[in-house]
Amino acid sequence: MTIEDRYRALQDALQKKADELASIFDEAGAEARATDSRTREPLAEVEKGIQEARQLADAITRDGGEAAADLAHEKLVVAINQLAAVLETVGRKLDHKRVDLDYCHSAGAIEERVEGAGESGAVHVASPTFAEDARHFFPGGSVGGRLIPRGWYSIPWWRDVKPGTVANAAGTGLVFGGVAHEFYEHVLAHLPGQPSPETWAKGVTATYRVSTDWWPFDGDSVLDWLF
Repeated sequence: MTIEDRYRALQDALQKKADELASIFDEAGAEARATDSRTREPLAEVEKGIQEARQLADAITRDGGEAAADLAHEKLVVAINQLAAVLETVGRKLDHKRVDLDYCHSAGAIEERVEGAGESGAVHVASPTFAEDARHFFPGGSVGGRLIPRGWYSIPWWRDVKPGTVANAAGTGLVFGGVAHEFYEHVLAHLPGQPSPETWAKGVTATYRVSTDWWPFDGDSVLDWLF
């Protein structure tokens, strides 16, 4: 199998998983919205993640390569965990295998509610459970090499850590935005066990890998372990 064939197979597998998750989302999301209108905002985050995963999968055979595949996989795993968490808030359970992110345990979890005011005057919140002012869930793990604790947040601040280009999505050329810096500095940096803002900003070397560097499955079975 050539590298081009592997890229195409990986692209097809990721698109198949995105379609599967979209189908799950359509049914489960409708039930959640009907039960509690407050779920609309976090469900929109799930839908956005699925759309971004599709776009990244499309880029694999064009110019994204392994980096695009890694990031697409990350988006899908985050999305299914976010969906499961939203359903839990309305007393429902996702009827599919739930997958934790790589380095989830290393990233830790929010164990108590914490608030912090940033330079802009906005009050940022991190909470172990869903709250009116903390509706954005992250399952814990690494985004752009930065470890982010499992918890509910007032804004999806982890989205502010973005790759400079798709080719650099696996960990180089990252753009570290002001929103993420402010949130971490004024909220998470004050929690026990969290590194200083300077240390956290440097990131970790580990990244998500579902690329052709290792290929544990063949054909259509690739990524069957995802969900």
